[in-house]
Amino acid sequence: MARKLERLEPPDFKSLQGKKFKGLLEARWRGDNKVPHRIFCYVSSGRQVIFLCGCTHKGNRYTPTNARETAVKRRKEIQDERASTRELDL
Repeated sequence: MARKLERLEPPDFKSLQGKKFKGLLEARWRGDNKVPHRIFCYVSSGRQVIFLCGCTHKGNRYTPTNARETAVKRRKEIQDERASTRELDL
C-alpha cells in the first residue's frame, strides 16, 4: 500500500555507514515476494532526492554486489557535472 512520507527516516530510509558512503541513503521496501529491495540515493542542495542505483538485499549481501560503489561513482559524476539527472512527474 502506498503512503505519503513527510520525512526521509527509518524504516523507509536509512543512512549508509562508512566515510565512503557519507550522505548516501537507502530507500527500503519489500516487494510482494517479500524480497528486500533498496535504491541508493542522496538529497541534492535543491532538496531533491536523486536516485542512483537499485538492488536487492539479503542478510549482509547486495545484488549486484557493487551497488553501493556504483552509487558513489554516479553521485560523483553528477556532482562533477559529467552526468545529468532527469526529473520525473509521478
